[in-house]
Amino acid sequence: MNIIIDGIVIAGVAGLDLQQQIEDFGAYSDVRMGGGASRMHQRWRKRRTRIEGSGWVPDGLANFDARILHTIACGVPLGITPTGGGNVATLPAARRTETAFAPYAYALVGLDHVPTALAIDVDSATATVVTGATSYTISYFPILTCRVPDGIVRSGSAQDGTLRWSLDGREA
Repeated sequence: MNIIIDGIVIAGVAGLDLQQQIEDFGAYSDVRMGGGASRMHQRWRKRRTRIEGSGWVPDGLANFDARILHTIACGVPLGITPTGGGNVATLPAARRTETAFAPYAYALVGLDHVPTALAIDVDSATATVVTGATSYTISYFPILTCRVPDGIVRSGSAQDGTLRWSLDGREA
């Protein structure tokens, strides 16, 4: 796995223990209807990511400016399951396209996920039909445009020479 932050690849000995979390967050409220039924009202929804790494060389992000937007090419895939048992999904335009991070698909046959070919036309992804499949999952590696208001937190260990760093990004 690697992650690219503003064009700088974090991998190898700078990212020996690279970890990433991606989660949704937003402004939600629980509204009660006249009969007492609950209904969720969503004002907005975005993603946030936490990235942590460690290695034996610095991360290469010493000029990181927390006041501007940053582009993060993620190392963790997200998956889309087309509705109605279909095999076609719309991918976001902001996704990684390098060969090692190209979108891919699995068909669910019984309880097994079977790899299947994926055809992409701009942002439309079509998984090749697999006999007996009940659903498909089409996965991609997102590219997020984030604010990182707290900058990068760094630490190190004199005992083993390991350098550690982390950042929390919120999609703009």
